[in-house]
Amino acid sequence: MKKTRIILLLPIFLLLLGVGCHKDPTPDSFTSDQSGTSLTSYTSGTTESSDPYISEDLTPYWVTFVTDTEATLERVHTGVIREMPVVDNPGFTLVGWYLEASFINIVSFPYYVKEDVTLYAKWSKGEISQFTYNYSDDLGGYIVTSYGGNAVNVVIPSTYKEKPIVAIGQQLFYRNGAIEAVSLPATIKVIEMQAFKDATSLLEIRLPSSVVEVGTDAFAGASSLKTAILSSNLEVIGNNAFEGTNLTSVIIPAMVKEINYQAFAAIPTLNSVTLEALTPPLRFHSSFEGANASLKYYVHGQVLNDYKTSPYWQDYASLIFAKA
Repeated sequence: MKKTRIILLLPIFLLLLGVGCHKDPTPDSFTSDQSGTSLTSYTSGTTESSDPYISEDLTPYWVTFVTDTEATLERVHTGVIREMPVVDNPGFTLVGWYLEASFINIVSFPYYVKEDVTLYAKWSKGEISQFTYNYSDDLGGYIVTSYGGNAVNVVIPSTYKEKPIVAIGQQLFYRNGAIEAVSLPATIKVIEMQAFKDATSLLEIRLPSSVVEVGTDAFAGASSLKTAILSSNLEVIGNNAFEGTNLTSVIIPAMVKEINYQAFAAIPTLNSVTLEALTPPLRFHSSFEGANASLKYYVHGQVLNDYKTSPYWQDYASLIFAKA
């Protein structure tokens, strides 16, 4: 009987021992309420602000905003501004933020703050009232889905219902023969399929640094388009994106990974392509099909051989030169 008592009491003893050995949560653990929702997390000294633009994980400096409109932004103390701050200014669109009041050097986001700085908002005036929008959860903002105007100079607003405008929607200006110029806000991430296809009067496009993708046929058939300034953060140039335009030269930014099928095809005026990437991006044989017979590609000298021997570019080795 004594052995039986010992066996029966052993689980109770172990249970009491476990209670006595209970430890408080460590700094790497979470505490929760009864619903299981995390209430507190402990990290390695990083404090996240409730402001989506601000993160305090770097050495902070003061950033002051000059909005040049009635709406203002309070100055912030931070090491990085991860997304472009937006502010309403009815009748205008925010072109971007600059380091000088004379608008010389535009700021790209995320912007890593190295010293106390003042940022200046630059605005562009134009028609902004005849658009409709759809919200995109994936992009975190509104896509411009339709346009009912016939203006020569069109300004895309930077916000709608206090959310950023993040994409130019499919066929937004398809076969629009009136538009000659468009101002895109620095919130745009994507130019969608056929957004400016056959917009035959469009003369120039400047993609803000926020743009990461130009979709299929985005500017195809925009036969008057002579200048395209591409985004410094652009990664993908879609199929036929600039086919049939009137470009004479183009700079492909360093972040571009794909120059897809016939992206710059049927442009007999195109005679110079500068590639800023140190790693040769993907291209197809047809990517520049139908360009000027004297077309030359210019790359950084230290990667000249990389381009000449790349499986994507080796067939064009005799046309690839080190940029000055």
